[in-house]
Amino acid sequence: KPTTDEHYIPRCYLKQFTIDGERLYQYDVISKKQTPVPVPITSIGYKRNLYEFQNENGEFIHRNLIEKCFVPYEGIFEDVFRSIQAKAINKANLATRSFLIEKEKAFLMLFLTTMILRAPETLQELSETTKDIYNRNISDATAKNLVLQTGLPIYKKLDFKETTLFNAVLGLFEDMAFVIGITEQDVLLTSDKPVLVTG
Repeated sequence: KPTTDEHYIPRCYLKQFTIDGERLYQYDVISKKQTPVPVPITSIGYKRNLYEFQNENGEFIHRNLIEKCFVPYEGIFEDVFRSIQAKAINKANLATRSFLIEKEKAFLMLFLTTMILRAPETLQELSETTKDIYNRNISDATAKNLVLQTGLPIYKKLDFKETTLFNAVLGLFEDMAFVIGITEQDVLLTSDKPVLVTG
């Protein structure tokens, strides 16, 4: 049975904000209301068939290809999160200029890149831009397929020299520094749009 509810905020990320590894409190900034009971992370941060290739008749092609490819990446992300958290609470690292190893930095860059490119608003905006580039002579399905192919090419071996949307966004992080903070209180929040890139 294919997956239809495809998360644009990975559950391995949401898990970092849960009360029990499975549920978190949800706050709606528009209505200014918080859910009275925690909600499962499986029920938030997803959209139906978000990463699906489709033909002109609306039929799915390579069903769940990108969704399935996210699974091993997210397992690695979860391991990297745990490793970074363990280092961050080690008081010996407070005096260290950088305790992240290259692999952790690389996966943080990869994680942030996928977080930006998998957001529904980003995919929609990129699809509209693609249609503009082709003078509106391509269908919505073709535009979305092109965006998925160049924006989330994780279904094949990544070639960092290839000209893709993915590599363009990844390149934004090359000269950036990662700053990691910790707190002993439950004061950390996240958002359904957790990544902001400016400048």
